[in-house]
Amino acid sequence: MKGRTLERLIAARRDGQLLVRALNLETGDDELIDPATDHTPLGVAAAAAAGEDVGCCTILGGQTWFLMPYHPKSEIVIIGAVHCAQALAALAAAAGFHVRVIDPRSAYATQERFANVVLESAWPDEALAARPLTGRSALVALAHDPKLDDAALAVALRSPALYIGALGSRRTHERRLARLQAQGFSPTDLARIHGPVGLTIGARTPAEIAIAIMAEMIQERRAPVRVAGIVLAAGSSRRMGHNKLIALVDGKPMVRHAVDAALAAGLDPVIVVIGYDTEAVRAALAGAAVRLVQNDDHLEGISKSLRAGIGAVPNNCDGAMVLLGDMPSITLNVLLSFAQFEREVTGERIRDKIAASKKKGIWMGGTLPLGYRVDNRKLVIDPDEAALVKMIFDRYLELGTIRAVIAELNERGVRTRVRQTANGSVGGVRYTTGPLAYLLRNRTYIGEAVHKEKSYPGEHPALLDKSLFDAVQARLADNAQIRRRARDASGAMLTGKIFDDRGNTMTPTYSVKGGLRYRYYVSRVCVEGRKKDRGTVHRVPAHEVESKIIETLRVIETANDTDANDASLAGKIKRVSIERGRIAVELLSSTTGAHASPIHIPWSPKPGKAKREIVLPHEDPTKDQRPIRNEYRDTLLRRVAKGRFWLKELMTGEVATADAIAAREGRSRRSVQMMISLAFVAPDIIEAAARGALPRGIGITRLMDLPPLWSEQRQQLGLKA
Repeated sequence: MKGRTLERLIAARRDGQLLVRALNLETGDDELIDPATDHTPLGVAAAAAAGEDVGCCTILGGQTWFLMPYHPKSEIVIIGAVHCAQALAALAAAAGFHVRVIDPRSAYATQERFANVVLESAWPDEALAARPLTGRSALVALAHDPKLDDAALAVALRSPALYIGALGSRRTHERRLARLQAQGFSPTDLARIHGPVGLTIGARTPAEIAIAIMAEMIQERRAPVRVAGIVLAAGSSRRMGHNKLIALVDGKPMVRHAVDAALAAGLDPVIVVIGYDTEAVRAALAGAAVRLVQNDDHLEGISKSLRAGIGAVPNNCDGAMVLLGDMPSITLNVLLSFAQFEREVTGERIRDKIAASKKKGIWMGGTLPLGYRVDNRKLVIDPDEAALVKMIFDRYLELGTIRAVIAELNERGVRTRVRQTANGSVGGVRYTTGPLAYLLRNRTYIGEAVHKEKSYPGEHPALLDKSLFDAVQARLADNAQIRRRARDASGAMLTGKIFDDRGNTMTPTYSVKGGLRYRYYVSRVCVEGRKKDRGTVHRVPAHEVESKIIETLRVIETANDTDANDASLAGKIKRVSIERGRIAVELLSSTTGAHASPIHIPWSPKPGKAKREIVLPHEDPTKDQRPIRNEYRDTLLRRVAKGRFWLKELMTGEVATADAIAAREGRSRRSVQMMISLAFVAPDIIEAAARGALPRGIGITRLMDLPPLWSEQRQQLGLKA
């Protein structure tokens, strides 16, 4: 590639412009083509390559050209610089999106809140007119203000944006759709808006909502099954006195009804085959995101049009749906049903193909087992990694436990294989129990292909002797029985069902003191030496937790099973999560009945040391009172100073409202107001706090929102005047 070509490509990517590099394979000459402005035969071919987003060859005028599209970075445009926008901007940048935040409210759109993000302090319609949305743009309206959101959505609906979302409840979204419909947008247009925005994962916090939005965008962008739509509009029927495809039905050309329904159903791409009266059909489809295919042989029958449409379907499509252009009554629900059916059938066909290939022992991709590499789509042995695999199997037979093997691998500095994925590299970490156990049970090492817990003779060579592999499997089975017997003897009824609040399994253990055995459940990551990954409560007394759960379940199940014992009640438990201040119990679906699952049981572990307090006599409550703790005093004085500073900003006009301070500090409006109220506390009370003479028990909460009169403040706090 020539230097000037590379410089222009870099500049185009920076400016958000699509270019296609055309390389003449016979002369070696190359040129950059803008498909939006170049309507020559080479420009049309470049536009087709850009639409498929793949490099391809084409022959024009007896010369062969290689066309490679260079798309600009996908962008996400966020309307409203709210809290959720901060989290969404960070996630989008990490996912490789170019991020723009548009909000005319300068108090919200600040570089302090949005570092390394393009901020535009303009009204959305003005900002989007200056820099329009493209087919690689996503727009998310988060302002929750119709003046901002509606204007942005109206612009987005008229653009080829790949994703449009809007924050708000279902009722808010219904009112939003009614306003946009009054502006002239059709139901087909409004169906493009994802509202309420984000996947339904129960998100509540700004960070969780941002994750749901990014997940929905990625799902929309990288749908696993892609179905194309082919609209046959090449016919020459004039039974209505003129071309029936452009006859108006409900104020819209007949062919436009079919195309809009196909677009709303998510068919991608939508290919329209034209042949007769092409200029009129093109005019009827003006502005529609479709690909037009010319069929010069349309007079020979519908089969020619069908063949032309199928030939234009991209290679990365998994199926295609054919529609007739004269189907004005086709509904979105019907198309969605057919599209979903096509996706399910295609997915089932792919799964059957994979299963059949696995039975033949063919390597079908996936995570590459340690010790192998892929050569010509087949597994071949990697000598260096194969030696490591054999060493792990040998050491397990000698040491006898997975934990001992992990310790030795860590001492030797052995790490997992580093793999390259679309999002970067993964691996290169210490071995843990799960991955190492999977490696020791992997039948790929004896030349077998595994599919859904069944194995078949594979095409690849065996890495291990079957005798060594069988010996390791026997040792694993013996160890599992030993653990099972020990678990059963311990009486730990929640084994395998109890987790901490970070999802880590809690394993049973015990200690002996004074000849007595005390049982506990401990987060497994603590046993594995990964204490930083443990949950809030990582060690609990087993008997106390089990008794609390069984007691609660006995009350719930008494009406249904009066003879239920502890074992039968424990058998109804699906999962137990130890959270801060409570235990969450999920029951099996067949036993929940009318009771909600999970069941939340209030519980907290007892502190390791008993709390001791000095009890003062009742005669004089103000005599010899203990002073405020030093750490509480320091916090109180910092809050008072901050409240006085914010009050000064408001009085001098540096900040307009408390809302602006709240947005800047990432707090709620009430939190800011309560902090400012500390500025009105009597000076002698603040002085007493600074000297450490303020009685214990008078903290930040009691000093907030006091009466304005200082005498009433002292009286309310129980202080001497």
